[in-house]
Amino acid sequence: MSPKISPDELLSKLNEQKAAFEALLAFQHGVYESVKEKNWTKLEENLRNCSKLSNEIEKNSLYFNELTGNSGTDIKAMAEGFSSGERKKIMDLYGIVRHLALKSKIENDCLNSYVRNMEIFLKGFFEAVVPSKKYYTYNAYGQKVKREVESLVLNKIL
Repeated sequence: MSPKISPDELLSKLNEQKAAFEALLAFQHGVYESVKEKNWTKLEENLRNCSKLSNEIEKNSLYFNELTGNSGTDIKAMAEGFSSGERKKIMDLYGIVRHLALKSKIENDCLNSYVRNMEIFLKGFFEAVVPSKKYYTYNAYGQKVKREVESLVLNKIL
């Protein structure tokens, strides 16, 4: 197969992706630290930076999908067209990028789990301390039915 991209270009794009994931991991750790320290302005800043980096990573991923997806190949198959030295560099860097992506996913899952558990805890706490009548409705038989509080999800950081 003849590659559509030079090895140097591919290495450059993989290095961009690696740098973006490393920065994202640093900001994800910053999110964790700012929650732990209850520094909400720092939390906002870290979340904003995470969002920017996520967009950059997504843009790079679309580039790789465009590069490999149309022909049905992957980075490994593309690297087969290069010399063995170039192929080794590319595959080593690709392995690092995949490792960083997995690490970022795990960090994100941990943060999501923490947020979900805190939401459950706070719902229970506030219901025990200040039971609110507005969360109860009555069914057709006149029995109280408790409605769950619906969460509000914002898709933009203001």
